[in-house]
Amino acid sequence: MLKQLLKINVVEQCIQVRFGLIRVKILRKPKHIPSPVQARQGVFLWGLVQEHLECETLVDIERREDVGMKANPKLIDMHNHTVWSDGANSAVELIEDAIEKNIKILGFTDHFNTSKCPSISPEQLSLYIQEIVSLKEKYKHKISVLIGIEINSILFPMSFENLSFNQFEGIDFVLIECIDLLSDKFRLKDLEKYLNRFKCKVGLAHTDLFRLGTKHEVEGGIGYVVDFMKRNNIFWDINSNSAYECFDNIIYHQNQEEITELFEKLIKNQIEITVGSDKHSIDDIELGRFITANELAGYINSK
Repeated sequence: MLKQLLKINVVEQCIQVRFGLIRVKILRKPKHIPSPVQARQGVFLWGLVQEHLECETLVDIERREDVGMKANPKLIDMHNHTVWSDGANSAVELIEDAIEKNIKILGFTDHFNTSKCPSISPEQLSLYIQEIVSLKEKYKHKISVLIGIEINSILFPMSFENLSFNQFEGIDFVLIECIDLLSDKFRLKDLEKYLNRFKCKVGLAHTDLFRLGTKHEVEGGIGYVVDFMKRNNIFWDINSNSAYECFDNIIYHQNQEEITELFEKLIKNQIEITVGSDKHSIDDIELGRFITANELAGYINSK
């Protein structure tokens, strides 16, 4: 498993390790191979590599961050927050930064009408849409900009009963977050009547499909969850922020048999996969993890 994760090649006494965007050739076998946690936290600098590998001689270290970003023409980031909610940067700043990183599709998903954090109020929503629409036009030859919002599900069903669905005219997509954290009394079928009222694409954010499947074991578990997503044309947003550990197994293919079975179900049912950095500032992106997640999404979506 570790070999697949870190892409380790052993040739006689030379070990080549690739983690994130960095490739290192080690001429002496190290005492310790970095763990998945160390790898995803970005053991990228020479000193840190040397420290974690406990190896005297390192050669051929290749910094590939810029090359890696520019070499991938299909990077998408569908989960971003601006000053309209709890983000630190303006939409313009995030767009300019995304263009610099060669991200091709950028989705804005500011929080909507929630008390858990600063969010867009119903009265502000039209102004938010107007701003992003104008930026979408301004930057259309450089990047594809999508207008989205993120809806907190914790107060379900009240949080949905209070929605004025007509307000969402002009929205490209909606992310519904954390439905796997709702009480055991919550059933996916209870959400279905609200999904039908959205006139745009709907995705699940911050959602552990395995946990959701366990809560619906009687109905059929993870298979039932995937069938529900197909029936309602729901996509799944893979969060590349390492704060959300439930996506570690997905991005790095840990617990491989279980993950492979999930991938097969997603492919068979043509469930679209997106990737979101969940940025709250332009510095809030883990490039190696983000690109690995994009590679995975690209693979699943291409099948």
